[in-house]
Amino acid sequence: MTRTTSPSLVTALVIISLFGSASVSEAKPKPATQSTRIAKVRYVPPSPPPGPAPGGRHRGGARRDLCPEVNPKLSALVPYKEEPAKDANSRSTINVWGFTTQERPTLWFYSPYTASASFRAEFLLVDDTGNSVYQTEVTLPNQPTVTSVSLASMPKPLEVGKRYRWFLNVYCGVKKNAVVTSPPTYIEAMLQRVELDPDIARKIAGAPIQQKINLYAENGIWHDALTLLGEQRQKAPQDKAIQAEWQSLLEQIGFDDVATMPIAPSQ
Repeated sequence: MTRTTSPSLVTALVIISLFGSASVSEAKPKPATQSTRIAKVRYVPPSPPPGPAPGGRHRGGARRDLCPEVNPKLSALVPYKEEPAKDANSRSTINVWGFTTQERPTLWFYSPYTASASFRAEFLLVDDTGNSVYQTEVTLPNQPTVTSVSLASMPKPLEVGKRYRWFLNVYCGVKKNAVVTSPPTYIEAMLQRVELDPDIARKIAGAPIQQKINLYAENGIWHDALTLLGEQRQKAPQDKAIQAEWQSLLEQIGFDDVATMPIAPSQ
């Protein structure tokens, strides 16, 4: 069910975003019970998009007396890079961003908070002017796990080349379906839809699933590679080879503590 966030909350989140985020060879055939893997997935980070620094928040922080201290923390499973402070009077910043080729992609996160707590959670997507593009309530998982938000129901597709910013907000001081009365613990990342080089697009179109994952990762298309691999994990949760590739991919972007966590079933 889609709900409306108060303008003040959206404005506050966008201000945080705009003026600085918180500092921080073919494999041999295998038995039918396992997947046939071709190569370890290797993510090659692309150059940052032109324009202002992406900013963002890859880990959620606990707010005193509201969200409990947890480890691992609420996490946006998106590549991030810490930029060192420019001088003694400034702080280091973290840029969190990823590319997709999809009109309505799936975005992944790790939630340490569960449905039993009845915390309210919501997903919010805004455009580069701070206008709300899509918003929906999120059902927290039954156990701490990696899960996702699909944008399949979003009315309009992402525009190629346009910068968007997404938030996953958890209101630990607010019960599910209640009116928001406290600030959230949140994660935040920049999202941009891009077009692939035609030769790469043709290779992907005719490739088996594993090669698609490899091609997306090697060409810096993070969200598409992670989603395809995540769907493979959901289809075969006991497949050790897929688990190993998923773990390797997340470790490559600094999420070692989340890489071995369970993944929520597909919905």
